[in-house]
Formats: sequence, structure tokens, C-alpha cells
Amino acid sequence: MNNKILLLFIALFFLGCGKLQFDGMAFLTVKGRLTDANNTSIPNITLQVYNTKETAGGFGSRGTDEAICATGVTDSNGDFKINYPKSNGDVYLQLPYGLQMIDSVKVNSNYNYLVYLQPNKFINALIDLQTLKISYK
Repeated sequence: MNNKILLLFIALFFLGCGKLQFDGMAFLTVKGRLTDANNTSIPNITLQVYNTKETAGGFGSRGTDEAICATGVTDSNGDFKINYPKSNGDVYLQLPYGLQMIDSVKVNSNYNYLVYLQPNKFINALIDLQTLKISYK
């Protein structure tokens, strides 16, 4: 009996915990508008909703589970609205390579192509980012 418990403990230890998981029944929505520094709308920009979760593995190792779970494109007015599945990880709106935010909410100066979608900012499963000003790097 003790060997079975020990074996189960070792198996769980090596498998790790805290994997990124999605709730297939719950969806959230992010919306907003992309403009340049002169408030000119920017159409046809592909945006991605990016999920990440730090994981713990065996022997104290750490890793990261990451996934792009949804994409959307700005319309002719620069507006976007993206529905994505709720997850247990941190969620970001990601700009395409070569673009950066210039005076909007940013994660930090090293990651000015990501907007953190704060869970406490959602109202009825919707977060409205208003206007995000962007520029080319």
C-alpha cells in the first residue's frame, strides 16, 4: 500500500501542475479601436488573444504554457471585437510584429506590443479597451 502511495506521489511530482486550461463553455470579449498618434484609424490589423500560465514541473523546474486562442482584424474604422474562451491563465491582446503601443495601457516598456486584459476590468464578460494608439517600430 505504501508503495502505491509513493508511486502516485512521484507520478504527480513529475507530471507537474498548473497547466493552462480553457473553459469550453465560457467566453469573454475584448473590443477597442486602433489609431495612430494623429488619431487616424488603422484598418486591417490582425490582433491575437494570447494566453500564458507559469507551470511547475518536477524537481522545482518552471515552465510556461502559452497559446493563441483567438484572432481578429480591425475594420475600416480601426475597430475590433474578439471573442475568446475563458482560461485559467493571464490573457493579453497582442499586436503584430513591428507595431507598438505609444500612449496606451502597456505591460511594461519591454512588452509594448501586449495589453494585459485584467480580469477585474470585465463587465458582463466584456472589456472595452477604448482607443489604443500605436506606431510602427
